[in-house]
Amino acid sequence: MNTPLVSILLPFRDPDPDHFAECLNSIRYQNYSNAELVLVDNGSTEGFSKLIEPYSSHFKVLKLVYESIPGISNALNTGLTYCSGKYVVRMDADDVMLPGRISEQVFHLQNSPDLGAVSGFAYNHSHISSAEGIDYYVDEINSLLLPEDIYSYRFIESPLIHPTITYDMNLIERFGNYSTLPDEPEDYELWLRWLTSGVKISKTNRPVIIWRDTPGRLTRTDSHYTRSSFNKVRMRYLQSFLMSKPMGDRPIWVWGAGKLARQKIKLLLESGVTIAGILELGEHSKYLDIPIVNYNQIPDKSQCYVISLVSNRGVHQQIRSFLEEKGFKVERDFLLCG
Repeated sequence: MNTPLVSILLPFRDPDPDHFAECLNSIRYQNYSNAELVLVDNGSTEGFSKLIEPYSSHFKVLKLVYESIPGISNALNTGLTYCSGKYVVRMDADDVMLPGRISEQVFHLQNSPDLGAVSGFAYNHSHISSAEGIDYYVDEINSLLLPEDIYSYRFIESPLIHPTITYDMNLIERFGNYSTLPDEPEDYELWLRWLTSGVKISKTNRPVIIWRDTPGRLTRTDSHYTRSSFNKVRMRYLQSFLMSKPMGDRPIWVWGAGKLARQKIKLLLESGVTIAGILELGEHSKYLDIPIVNYNQIPDKSQCYVISLVSNRGVHQQIRSFLEEKGFKVERDFLLCG
């Protein structure tokens, strides 16, 4: 038997049976036959083998494996050991794969040797009454198409929705598995690890999944996905980036002195980053002996390197426009962080 080119990696734990059946059907009807389906049961309390059994004849290979240690990172890493394809297509049990997703993403990877991974748009199908934040996030993430856009967004929020991505298995071999550290968002950490190492990631200009935002989704229920968890991994990689001295000898200034920004300032200071000043809307004051000045009094770009730590939705573009009007260039003279 020839080795499949593609491995569809799908971990699950007690999924909604109707959603799971819809998910499996959406994979079944892809116009791509050279694929195996790797299902990882991460401790489901109910048996799903009867639900999976009818699909066994529709895939070149269907592997059902078990991982008893709780946690999606453990399930993913176990599943990866069973993936024999060159490309890994990620999928979640609540979501629906849209037609043509696999063939298009594989085509992009095969014809763009400089790319390590390809993502795509997500349709947000929310089951939350107040999902405005998720709607905004999905719209913003869907706007990131080019590798440079994804790279520049990396410290604001996770620039990729996990089940939209297809990646070369070589990335796992080169940079390691998903992180199993406690309270660390495994997908965001992996993207930061790849992007820091120079991996290029792009998006196809079309939707690839219907993404269900349900009350039980891990991003809403698991401690790995709290704001604090994202901040810790974000600041860790930001500190590593700053150690490479992109600012040269210029002192670092941060933009933002609110409660959330101060939490991130503390994380940077604890990691050894020196901050010369803080830009804010208000009048002069201090925080931890660091001077706070009105943003209109920002030093010349030759005299500072600016890191925006403002989390308010929609403010990133305003700050970017202000800095660019003053001749600052993203990455070279400033960074936008969430």
